[in-house]
Amino acid sequence: MPIVYLLVLALTTILSMFLIEKTASSSISLDVPVLDWIGKHSYEIYLWQYPVIYLFQYKDWNKHFIMYLFEFVILIALVVWTNYFLKVFKYKQIKPKFQKAVLACGIVGFVFQATGVIALATSKEVDSSALQKRIAENEEAIKNKKKNAKSDGKMEKAKNVDYSPSGNSQKVSDKGLFCLGDSVMLSAYTNIQAVYPDATVDAAVSRQMSQAPDVLRWYESKGAVHNTVVMSLGTNGVLDESTVEQTLEMIGSDKSIFWVNVYAPGVEWEASNNQYLKELAKKHSNITLIDWNSYISQHTDLLEEDGIHPMESGADAYAHLIQEKINEVMQKQKEIEEKANK
Repeated sequence: MPIVYLLVLALTTILSMFLIEKTASSSISLDVPVLDWIGKHSYEIYLWQYPVIYLFQYKDWNKHFIMYLFEFVILIALVVWTNYFLKVFKYKQIKPKFQKAVLACGIVGFVFQATGVIALATSKEVDSSALQKRIAENEEAIKNKKKNAKSDGKMEKAKNVDYSPSGNSQKVSDKGLFCLGDSVMLSAYTNIQAVYPDATVDAAVSRQMSQAPDVLRWYESKGAVHNTVVMSLGTNGVLDESTVEQTLEMIGSDKSIFWVNVYAPGVEWEASNNQYLKELAKKHSNITLIDWNSYISQHTDLLEEDGIHPMESGADAYAHLIQEKINEVMQKQKEIEEKANK
């Protein structure tokens, strides 16, 4: 969450400095059994906490508060277990009849770990090369196109018609789309441009919602934000409500917005961001949700090794999913206009 980096870490540092100063001068004491135990086992806690937290997030086990307690119990159990075996090996307290078995387990475990690390390192290097190359090429293309960003005058005015039944209350146009997103959209840049040659696409690696207003402000100064906007943000962090509302206000309630939801298994905020986007579309009648999550979860073979970014065929599916939803709403709006003109 943004507040962690904006405030909490700074406050934690100040509090730590205060405690160090006070305990050093002996004006207060932290000689409490629980704190003493944590201090003595802090390294084991440090080693185990991330694997445990990641496992629970990846398996999506944290749906109920009781699971956080269970997670904590497992962490403490692993710390105690690790500390016990460290003592056993340190003082050579393994009974002779168990020494060969423990050694065999250790060798087998080491072989599995070494094999896993080597396989992971080599597979990532091979499997990610195509994605990295595509992203680098797309970044360069966006950079070059941005130098010449300007208004092309394609602003289709909305007619005095109630478009709400179409799924979007504002006039939708496929001319001069403005697309703003993160690396998922970036990986599909050329595919989007193939479908919409006159679209303006700005996507970047690790982009979060907090960066959207500045990017949008720059393009608005060039007159490059037209009737229909496609947003694809939420992979890299929590969608902060105040920033989202600020961005929507900048875009304007007179424009139609299509928001691509998130597919990032194992990421803590995937479910909450998607739920928020669903509620956001209900709250703002000019927002239409594009359900990338439901589609790609049934076609995971179209994803790269990281399980988040689409490979070339997946990027093509991503671009066409956007096109299908826009065309669907446009067709409904056309029918509404025809009915209104009768």
